[in-house]
Amino acid sequence: MTTNVDRNCNRQWVGRVALTIAVGCAASGTVLVVSGALKAVEQIDRVDSSLSELSHYIADGHTSIRGRMTALGSFADDVLVRFDTGVERRIARFRHLATDLETPMSAYAFTSPLRGNVDVQRVEEERRTYVTAATATITTPVNNLAMRLRLFDQHAQKLIQTVEAVRDSADTARARALLVANGMVALSSGIGVLLIVCLIWPPVLGGARHTARATALA
Repeated sequence: MTTNVDRNCNRQWVGRVALTIAVGCAASGTVLVVSGALKAVEQIDRVDSSLSELSHYIADGHTSIRGRMTALGSFADDVLVRFDTGVERRIARFRHLATDLETPMSAYAFTSPLRGNVDVQRVEEERRTYVTAATATITTPVNNLAMRLRLFDQHAQKLIQTVEAVRDSADTARARALLVANGMVALSSGIGVLLIVCLIWPPVLGGARHTARATALA
């Protein structure tokens, strides 16, 4: 009988050890997933911040350029050059961040909604179109200026909308990554509770059964 009891105890310990290892592996997996999701959120926030700055710079610059076109008799070309240089510099920063998104790492899987909509080339094309429209508006005769300004405004709106479309993708990617991270945190908490139960509760049950069996034999 003692041999059977020892065998049962050994089986219980082996089972608990195996289950503990499995739970530990699952916990390690959730940690990796959460880490990747949080890194993705970090990358997405940097891209979104860069695009937010670009969008506001375009809006403020367009307002200033348009005001000069309507208020002044002549327009200084260096104003448009400075604006274009500023936009180009911010697009270059955005391009660098977009390149980082393509680097395979733990966050790669969570940035796919954003990577699929990061079109730096299209933003650059809209920038060049805007500058061309601005140049054409500057040289437009006064009697046709009102209509030309409306077209100029449309180009500005299109450029801003192109940038904002990428920002919308960033919002989607961020929401998904945070959803996964929160889900994994909840899962890891459950795994932690399960691990505690595996380590503490089975011996109690085993002891209770052993006591009950000893009482019945007595």
